[in-house]
Amino acid sequence: MASASSSSSSSSSREKYDVFLSFRGEDTRDGFTGYLYHALDLKHIVTFKDDENLESGHRISEIMEAIKESKICIIVFSKDFASSTWCLDEVVRILECKRNGSAVVPIFYGIEPSVVRKQQKGYAEAFAKHEQDGREMVQQWRDALKEVAGISGYESNKIRPEYRFIEKIVEDVLLKLSKYVSANDHFKRHLIGIEKPTKEIEGLLCIGSMNVRIIGLYGMGGIGKTTLARAIFQTFYCHFESYCFLNGVREEFERHGINHLREKLLFELFKDKTSLNMESTAIQDRCRRTKVLIVLDDLDAILQLNRLLPKGCTFGDGSRIIVTTRDAQVLKSRADELYEVKRLNDSDALTLFRLHAFGQNSDLPGYEALSKSAADYAHGNPLALEVLGLSLYSKSIKEWESALDKLKTDPDRTIQKVLKISYDGLDDEAIQGIFLDIACFFDGEVDREYVESMLHRNEQHSDGTAGISVLIDKSLIIECQNKLSMHALLRQMGKAIVCDKNKEPGKRSRLWNAKDVSYVLERSTGSSEVEGILLNLSELRKDVKVKPTAFSKMYHLRFLRMHCDDRFCNGEIFYEKVGWGPYNREVRQQIYLPYEGLEFPSDELRYLQWDLYPLKDFLSNFSPENLVELVMRDSQLVELHWDENQPVEKLKKMDLSYSEHLIQIPNLCGARNLESINLQGCISLVQIPLCFKNLDKLELLVLSDCENLKDGMENLPLNIRELKLCRTAIEVLPLRVRSLSGLLDLDMSGCTKLKDGIENLPSNLKELRLCGTAIQVVPSTIGCLMGLSHLDLYNCERLESLPESIWKLESLEWLDLSNCPNLIELEDCASSSLRYLKISGCTGLRSIIALPPSLNCLDANNCTSLVKISSWWTPTVQDYDPQVQHQNNKSEGEIYNFEQCLKLDEDTRIIIADSACRRILSAHDDISYLEMVYPGNVIPRWFHHQAYGESFIQLPPNWLNTDDSRFKFVFVAVFAFKISGPETKIRLRFNFTTSMDSSVNYEDVCTLQVNNSSDHVLIKYATIDLRHVFGVNWSSVCRMVTGASFHVFMEEEKKGNWMIKSWGLQVINFTASRDLRLWDLSASLSSSSTRQKKYDVFLSFGGDDTLNNFIGHVYHALCRKHIRIFKHDENRESGHEISEIMDAINESKICMIVFSKDFASSTWCLDDVVRILDCRRDWEDIILPIFYGIEPSIVRKQDGSYAEAFNKHEQRFKDNMDKVQRWRDALKEVTNLSGYDSKDFGDEYKVIGQIVGDVLMKLFTRFLTYYSPLGLVGIEFRKKTIEQFLDVIGSLGVYTIGLYGTRGIGKTSLAMTVFQKLYHQFERRCYLCNVRGEFNLRERLIFELLDEKHNPSMEWPSIQERFQGTKVLIVGDDLDYVGCEFGHVMSMFKFGNGSRIIVTSSDVKVLNILTDQVYEVCEFK
Repeated sequence: MASASSSSSSSSSREKYDVFLSFRGEDTRDGFTGYLYHALDLKHIVTFKDDENLESGHRISEIMEAIKESKICIIVFSKDFASSTWCLDEVVRILECKRNGSAVVPIFYGIEPSVVRKQQKGYAEAFAKHEQDGREMVQQWRDALKEVAGISGYESNKIRPEYRFIEKIVEDVLLKLSKYVSANDHFKRHLIGIEKPTKEIEGLLCIGSMNVRIIGLYGMGGIGKTTLARAIFQTFYCHFESYCFLNGVREEFERHGINHLREKLLFELFKDKTSLNMESTAIQDRCRRTKVLIVLDDLDAILQLNRLLPKGCTFGDGSRIIVTTRDAQVLKSRADELYEVKRLNDSDALTLFRLHAFGQNSDLPGYEALSKSAADYAHGNPLALEVLGLSLYSKSIKEWESALDKLKTDPDRTIQKVLKISYDGLDDEAIQGIFLDIACFFDGEVDREYVESMLHRNEQHSDGTAGISVLIDKSLIIECQNKLSMHALLRQMGKAIVCDKNKEPGKRSRLWNAKDVSYVLERSTGSSEVEGILLNLSELRKDVKVKPTAFSKMYHLRFLRMHCDDRFCNGEIFYEKVGWGPYNREVRQQIYLPYEGLEFPSDELRYLQWDLYPLKDFLSNFSPENLVELVMRDSQLVELHWDENQPVEKLKKMDLSYSEHLIQIPNLCGARNLESINLQGCISLVQIPLCFKNLDKLELLVLSDCENLKDGMENLPLNIRELKLCRTAIEVLPLRVRSLSGLLDLDMSGCTKLKDGIENLPSNLKELRLCGTAIQVVPSTIGCLMGLSHLDLYNCERLESLPESIWKLESLEWLDLSNCPNLIELEDCASSSLRYLKISGCTGLRSIIALPPSLNCLDANNCTSLVKISSWWTPTVQDYDPQVQHQNNKSEGEIYNFEQCLKLDEDTRIIIADSACRRILSAHDDISYLEMVYPGNVIPRWFHHQAYGESFIQLPPNWLNTDDSRFKFVFVAVFAFKISGPETKIRLRFNFTTSMDSSVNYEDVCTLQVNNSSDHVLIKYATIDLRHVFGVNWSSVCRMVTGASFHVFMEEEKKGNWMIKSWGLQVINFTASRDLRLWDLSASLSSSSTRQKKYDVFLSFGGDDTLNNFIGHVYHALCRKHIRIFKHDENRESGHEISEIMDAINESKICMIVFSKDFASSTWCLDDVVRILDCRRDWEDIILPIFYGIEPSIVRKQDGSYAEAFNKHEQRFKDNMDKVQRWRDALKEVTNLSGYDSKDFGDEYKVIGQIVGDVLMKLFTRFLTYYSPLGLVGIEFRKKTIEQFLDVIGSLGVYTIGLYGTRGIGKTSLAMTVFQKLYHQFERRCYLCNVRGEFNLRERLIFELLDEKHNPSMEWPSIQERFQGTKVLIVGDDLDYVGCEFGHVMSMFKFGNGSRIIVTSSDVKVLNILTDQVYEVCEFK
């Protein structure tokens, strides 16, 4: 994060309300305004609802205060609004405050804006009466109405039905509220890369919790700590009673002392100069009572923090303190959370640089490459980007080029000054030395343990471990996964420090520049100051002739590394040695040593690397007593002349690889700590030295490519863990190998003479590679290697069979049998752990008895003789255990390749296709993709959509799961090509169409390479992340998606050689929970007769008197709960045939009939009632009558308007009076059922809330019954016990109960039953299925409890505030470990008093940590 420009932000007043709602109560209180207030409340928008009938309870000063403390003022103009002087006065007051910044939203309900503006019709009559009464405010009222009516607002007659009108208003309010904070936050709008760290710190702050938290931000100088802290401060300060940003604490402390800082802090918090003493009891009391936000910027000592905020000084509940520092150690003893501020990514860095260099986020012509170079130099440091950008502003290209060239050797002093503060703060010269060592000698990422071993000094100095820890705390180096790295600017600073100490290279402590090193070695100018030399031999521009005395004065040389890593790390030397690539030594500049050798007096050397060492003999007078690592690759050494008395006990690593003339290894008996020896490519070695037997700590021995080595296996140490013997002359594994109990990894690939002794393998072996050996039979004793996980038999051309015991290895995951042409048959592969099986090129393989279900990858390409796979067991949905899948067999993707297996019989091809189907259906949540290719030209029958070219399908109603943005699909293509050629790409294009006649494209691709012209079938399962297709608002956009067209085609440039013959596609439906989804998917494979209903609710009503208002609100409320509705409107009856209506009633779980005043006048509505009773005669409990504005007795007795309607019906149907009587009987029967009477609730939104709750409960009961087909035996006793636990602390407090027991014992059923019984007692409720497998719980919880999708731009503190006063019931089903997402999410929220949380788990330890009370669900006796 970085500031592109700085600007101050004025503080704004903290508003108490989000919305002030003004209306005339008699007109709209129980109807429109009630709905609007409820809709705002559902979104947890804090609303002051002023009712003019309650004016006696509100003094004018209170109303004025409420208006001032509201961010938005909504005025609902209705027909008789102007008759209320209170309402007119309120408009005047709102306008007075509006001019100070509050937003005004006028709503014209049932009236035209022009009527309000011109005071016509009812408004004219009202004002005439006011004038008669001699009201003084009349003209002010007129002017106010005229002004407000001129503001853009909403008209009810333009948006129908009413619920959509209200929905639009609420959306506008939410948009205005989201902009309200950011509109005043000019500072934040100038930041680059701020979003991600801001959100991460918001999570650490936990603004909603009431404890006091200290959050520490640390990082290198100039990285953006202050900028980020200020952005957080600007965002959240308005949520606190007092706040203070104390800038530059380090400098202020040095200049003015701690007392000045403490006084400044107290004054900023309390704005009172009378008492600025932190020790004062009065001040401490004020602190304890005040919720504060404090930022302490740039501390460099724990003393500063403890003096500013003594541990005895406490602040009010919910207070937050943010501290920034370069030294993490300052924070560790006091901070609750630490956050490392990291560099900007490359894109943001370039953006920030451009803003400073050009004043815009784009390059000027000709500057593109220069901008990239400058941004790369800064390496994501915002300060450096700003300094460089400003220094280059408005300069020419030549000036840019000159400045950037200069930076390579002469770093910018402004940047260096800031960075050097941290270095100067190191109070130990030895630690400064460690920093300089890392800066000068260790480039890129390097293993921490390796660096420590190099930097340990003698007892007079701090050791490397402690020093590195200090540097990490000071943000001078970075540690990630035991790897150390350093920011490029800090590295350049370190090198500049070394160079600044002495201009003469030979008198510097460290040398790394090739030119400087060459100068010192040729002129013998090195001094005792030199501690380390680094020379990359590939950087030499001329030959270097070293003088005999070049090292004679370097008494303190600790580090000498002359390397040629590009030759070794890039594999160049290997390719040369095996004849795959030339290598011309003469083209490289070389180092020439004097024939008489070198004087080498230093006995402090810890690291010695000299690649391409040109002499046959080692340094004659060299003392290795402190040597930790010796590397002399591709040297001319013949032998090392070390005698037995040489002190080599500190030596840990030796690498003499590719020293082709080396015939003898020195006696290493004294090297008791030696851990690694690499002698790869030492072709003159013929046996393993005897002294190796005594190297007890040796873990790695590499002897690969020692092509003459065949003896000495008996000299291997017993504890060796990894042994590389590739391409050696070994013919047999001796019995001694069996005793190597520590050996875990043995690689003998390419040992073409090896054919015997495989039975002598040690029992603890985990990885075994025998590629290209001469073995014919794998012995049955391999079954004793119970830990073996990887077995590679690739290219064993003589191998004829495998023992049965190999398939019983419980740990075997990888088996490679590729290119074994003499294998005829694979027996029953019963291994439960095998994930990767490679049999490609087994041209003699004819049959596979069985394949295991655990396979994630099977490569059978070019098994040209393969005819049959007798069995391939894959799990069905019922067999699938998601917990086992997650723990043991989760995979990134799965690939099954049967290319060129042209002899496969028809049964086997069906088995292959069906296994793909079953695998996808059973575990599609645990694989990101699946690809299967096999010969054939038939699309499997389970693909519902088959076509050639482009095809359109209608997506099912439940295709969208708002909890999961993944759109899952399977497609199949039959393809062929004319000639053998390179790989091609099969593309699948999606075109999603919406109800708004718009479309969105998405493409997926599959890469194939087949070397035969026969037809092949490709099956691919994949997912599309709808967030990437539709953006952050994917869920709302996707609700408008009605269908999709699909097109499968080849890459354009490959069309000449390839063709698609046919293709198919299958969409995997979404549903609300994992269990339901799996049931839906398995329906096609199951013989169950249970039938799913198409609709949840059939809604019958008369359109004229309810459609736009009450019915519209009911329909909207049901849709918001994702309840599937068939809405039958008698005004649209021509569009529905009677058979269609009957089918809809049959396909609905609940039938809802809304009786209104004119309901009986519609014969269609009366027929609906009869049809519903005919279809549901035995299911009375799922008919829900609602009486809207009419007494149930009137419907039952057919009085009033119903009597008038039936009189007309009797006249019209006098020849069919049986029909009229059926209507009368049906009405009487339905009104005797339990339903809802709108007059019992007052506000309409309340009766709708009850109706929706009842529908959800009935649906939930059906769901519960479905999942307990045998009945919930014994559930009542358990349920009562749980209810007692939940009531144990009464109605106050938040209480969590845990249910634990073995899998299948009934925890979920019990939790569902308790939820069903108690849910109506809570304001909000949420049942979270399978939280163990859920990764978006925070978003899902917000959606379930707030009825809205979490928007990344939504202010996190406002969400937490909404939860604080809300009484909730939450069930989290199936936790599996303490650190799961559910536990983390619950810790982030504070719910209202009386809230209850129920958690189920198979692990009681989880529940003991997370819950207040644990109940064990036991077996029935």
